[in-house]
Amino acid sequence: MTTNRPPTRNLLTTAEIARITGLSVTTIRKSIRSGDIPSTKLLGRRYVPRAALNRMLDGLPFGGLSQEPRSRAREEVPMGE
Repeated sequence: MTTNRPPTRNLLTTAEIARITGLSVTTIRKSIRSGDIPSTKLLGRRYVPRAALNRMLDGLPFGGLSQEPRSRAREEVPMGE
């Protein structure tokens, strides 16, 4: 069975980027619209090159964004006595 899906091996959807970064799809879309995240439109869908995401994550402090969901990424650090 063949599909009409574009070859996206090196391209990521907004949902994939949201899952990788722990950010919301809305935040990813806003960043694409503002030009903070480069993207390309292919067959009516917006994609981000994997290399562009890697460059963006490499430039972040502390090794990038957490890959855990946001609710788990922020843990309370107990105050010392």
